[in-house]
Amino acid sequence: MGSEKDGKVATTPGVRFDHPCAATITVLDGQNAVVKVTPRREKVAIVGFASPTRMGAPWDDASWEIWGLNQLYRHVYRADRWFEMHKNWNEHVVDGTDHAKWLTECQIPVYMTEYHQEFPNCCKYPMQTMLDEFGDYFTSSIAFMLALAIKEGFKEIAIFGIDMIVGTEYFEQK
Repeated sequence: MGSEKDGKVATTPGVRFDHPCAATITVLDGQNAVVKVTPRREKVAIVGFASPTRMGAPWDDASWEIWGLNQLYRHVYRADRWFEMHKNWNEHVVDGTDHAKWLTECQIPVYMTEYHQEFPNCCKYPMQTMLDEFGDYFTSSIAFMLALAIKEGFKEIAIFGIDMIVGTEYFEQK
């Protein structure tokens, strides 16, 4: 699993923004979450942390957009959009990591609950639009991701690495 770089297949996970299957997604207006996607894809894979199914995502299939979240970037090979939907995004980060630095250097759209000017590719998640359309059923980052995928008209939405069994996930978020 992985991709070639300098003639070698990547065996260590970590989001590569130059992955050969990556889409080009440009943030046109972060405050209003306006992005331009090239090429437009009809399939999206929403990927979470659960290792039994996470690595089954279509990393090397250019017909899929890959969406990740939180600090998952340490464990996956590529992503086309990122979601950090926690208001306290800089708390409870993994020891030895610099989450703010990653968000600052991230070369793909990063959807957050508020617009953060310090992150060049930050997009304020269209919360009110989603609440108006889908109601107040948002109990997890995955729910926000699913709503955006539906709103954007993806024809196929797949979920990998999401088992909702840790901590509050099962009872409060699932």
